[in-house]
Amino acid sequence: MGARRRRTLLEAVVAHVGVAADALLGTDLVAADTQPAARGGAGGAYLFAPRLDNLASCHAGLHALLAATEPTPHTRVLVANDHEEVGSASAEGARGSFLADVLARVAAATVDDR
Repeated sequence: MGARRRRTLLEAVVAHVGVAADALLGTDLVAADTQPAARGGAGGAYLFAPRLDNLASCHAGLHALLAATEPTPHTRVLVANDHEEVGSASAEGARGSFLADVLARVAAATVDDR
């Protein structure tokens, strides 16, 4: 008796969706940490939670932007990219052209042509 073959991820997806594999135009796998947040370390002083670094920096950046009430001739921008820790080359990543494109359009729209 030979070893039992495990089905591939693609086979599992098409079985779940109920279509033939060649009917799929593409696939994308996104893994998410499902562990709940927990306290640990000496006296429970540390908080361990998935995505906490991203959420904390976005929260701090947004509060800083909102608190910036002094008038300025410059446009203030907050950028909160997804996928920044995986090389940033994904469609949502920081190395993409989205930010440069948006800033170029903002700059072009606010140039004083006098």
